[in-house]
Amino acid sequence: MLNDCSELTQDCIVTLKKEQPALLSLTRIIPLSPWHKTIIPSNLVLEQTPRGARLVERPLSFVNNLPYLVNTLTNMASDSSIAIKLSDTVSEEEDHHTHLLAEEELEDGSTSASLVGAVSRLRFRILPLMFLLSFVSYLDRTNLAFVADDMQDSLGLNDTVYSLGAGFFFVTYGSMQIPSNRLLTRFGGVSWISFLAVSWGASTCGMALITGEWSFYSVRATLGFFEAGFFPGTMVYLRSLFATEDFGFAYSVVMSATCLALMTGGPVIAGIEALSTKFVPDFDTWRTCFIVQGGAAAFVGVLLYVFQPRDIQSCKSLTPQEKILVTRQVNSVKEPPGEPNLQEVMSLSTLWYFSIHWLVFSLPYWGFIYWAPKIIDEIEAGSVSSTAVLFLSSIPYTGAVMGNLTIARLAEKYGPSTRFSFVGFAMFLAAFGFFLGAVSSSKTSKLAGLTIAGAGLWGSYGPLWSMISQEASSTTDKGSYMAAVNGIGTIGGFIGPYVVSAFDTRAESFAFFSGCAALSMLILAGAVKDSKSGLGFK
Repeated sequence: MLNDCSELTQDCIVTLKKEQPALLSLTRIIPLSPWHKTIIPSNLVLEQTPRGARLVERPLSFVNNLPYLVNTLTNMASDSSIAIKLSDTVSEEEDHHTHLLAEEELEDGSTSASLVGAVSRLRFRILPLMFLLSFVSYLDRTNLAFVADDMQDSLGLNDTVYSLGAGFFFVTYGSMQIPSNRLLTRFGGVSWISFLAVSWGASTCGMALITGEWSFYSVRATLGFFEAGFFPGTMVYLRSLFATEDFGFAYSVVMSATCLALMTGGPVIAGIEALSTKFVPDFDTWRTCFIVQGGAAAFVGVLLYVFQPRDIQSCKSLTPQEKILVTRQVNSVKEPPGEPNLQEVMSLSTLWYFSIHWLVFSLPYWGFIYWAPKIIDEIEAGSVSSTAVLFLSSIPYTGAVMGNLTIARLAEKYGPSTRFSFVGFAMFLAAFGFFLGAVSSSKTSKLAGLTIAGAGLWGSYGPLWSMISQEASSTTDKGSYMAAVNGIGTIGGFIGPYVVSAFDTRAESFAFFSGCAALSMLILAGAVKDSKSGLGFK
C-alpha cells in the first residue's frame, strides 16, 4: 500500500483513512504540529499535539509491530481519519525509535459523537456527589428559615435580631471568598471542598448550642466563614473538568440542588421535628434539626474526599482516548500569559458590573429564601397549621427547579451568544412574579407570583455564571475573579432579609424586589459592553 505513494519521503506525513475494520488506505499529506508529551496505558508512548498524537513503540521493528499499531490506531479513530508520521526510523537499525502520529479528524462526526458521550459520562461521574453536597449546604444555610418561629419563641429573639442573624452569615461568607479560593488552588479542589463541608457541618451542629442573641450571631458568622469557599470552589473545580459550553449546564445541575433543598426543606424539617418529639421529647425540636443536618454535611464531605475524582485523568469512567478529547476541549480556551495578578483583576470593569449585578440580584433572592415560610404563613392568615405552612413553603421552589434546569438547557442548546438574552428572560420572570405578588389580593395569585419569581431567580444561574466563567478565563486569575464577584455580590444576602422586615407591608417589599430584578439587567448590559472575552447577545 505504502509503495503506491511517490511522495513518501523522510519525515513526511501521510493520512490513512479507515475504509474497513482492518484496512487503512492512503489519502493525502498534512502538516506537522508541535508535540506535548503524555502517556497512554499500553506499550505505546503517546506524545499529544493540538491536532493529534505521536506514538512511540519500542523495542520491536516497525514492520513487526505494524498489525498491532494499526489495530491500536483503528480503535482510537473509530470511523475517523488518522495521520501517521513516517521517517527513516522504519529501518531495522533504528527500530526502537519508531514514531507515529495519530490524528483524528471530524469528517464523519465520530470524534464529535465520542466527545458528547464522554462529557455525558463525565457528568454522571462528577455531578452526583457535588449535587448532594450542594443540597446539604443549602439546607444548612437556610434551615434557619424553617425553624425561625420555634427558635425565636424559645430564645426570645425578635424579627430584627432574626434578620441580623440571618445576614451575619454573609459578612464572613463574602469576606472569605477570595482567601478560600487561594487555599483551594494549594490543596486541590476535592480536598479543600471536603474540609469545608466537614467544618460547616460542625458549625451547623453548633447552632444547637446557642443561648441568645450574641451566640446566634457568632455561630452564623462561623457558618458563613466555612461555607464561603464552597460555591466559588465548585465553579473552579467544575471549570477544570468541563469546557465553557458544557460548564453552564453542569453548574445548573449542581445549583438545582439548592432549590430542591428549599423545596424539600420544609417537609424535611417537619419530619425531623416529628421524630424528635417522639424519641427526645424533652429536647427542643429546632436544636435536633441543626444537629441532624450538620451531621449530614460532614458525612457527605467525607464521601466526597474518598470517592470524588480529582481531575479528568483520575475519572475511571472515561477511556484514555476520551480523556484526551475532553482535556483538549477544556483547554481550548487559552489562559492569558503571566502570573496571577489580583490587583489587575480587581481593576477590571466587568468584574464590578458582574458584582453589582449579583448584589442587586441577591436582595430579592435571599429575601425570598429567608422569609418564604413567614410570607406563606401571612398569606394563609393562620388558617393552616405550622406543619402545613412548611409544606406550602415548598411550592414556590417547584418553579425554581423547573426554571433552573430548563433555562440552562436552552442556553446551552442555542449557544453562548444567547446567554444574555436568557438571563434577561429569567429576570423578566422574577420581576413579573414579584409584581404579581405585590398587586394581587388572592392567595392563589400571590403563591403563583412567588412560584414564577422563583423560576426566574434560579433560572438565571446557568447562563449568568457561564458568562462570568467565560470572562474570568480571559484574566490572569480566574479563581479570584469568580470569587470576587460572588463575594461582593453576596453583600446583598446581608441586606436582603433585613429589607423584608424594613418595609411596612409585604406588597412594598415585593415591589422593591421586582424593581431589583429589572435593574440588575441594566447593570449586566454594562458587563457585556466592556467584555474582553467576546460576550455577546442576540
